[in-house]
Amino acid sequence: MVTFLGRHITQTARLGPFLDSIYGLGKNSSKRICKFMGLSYTASILSIDSEKIVYLQRYFSDFKLEADLRRLVGENLQFKLKLQSYRGLRLSQGLPSRGQRTKTNSRTSKKFRILNKRLVYNIIEK
Repeated sequence: MVTFLGRHITQTARLGPFLDSIYGLGKNSSKRICKFMGLSYTASILSIDSEKIVYLQRYFSDFKLEADLRRLVGENLQFKLKLQSYRGLRLSQGLPSRGQRTKTNSRTSKKFRILNKRLVYNIIEK
């Protein structure tokens, strides 16, 4: 089994969808990377030369992807919560933080806020 960017690759994996599944890369980014490398978006990963795979790994070494990016995003959220900035307070309350209305158009965020409160109370009770 081949490993690429810390992920195991199956024998039937296609390059484009595999790149899409990496945290930090979307569909447009993966298409742009395939075009830049001269590879087909639908090509099987196992059919690609080992030289191009090494080049792809070097290319991705400059980016923060997967665990590094998740850690960075989490640290940024914790920093905002620690500072008790406006965005940090809104995030901790489960409300929108970018100027959206909350009187009528925040049903989703309010729904998740209620779910988060239930989870917190269940943890405290246990």
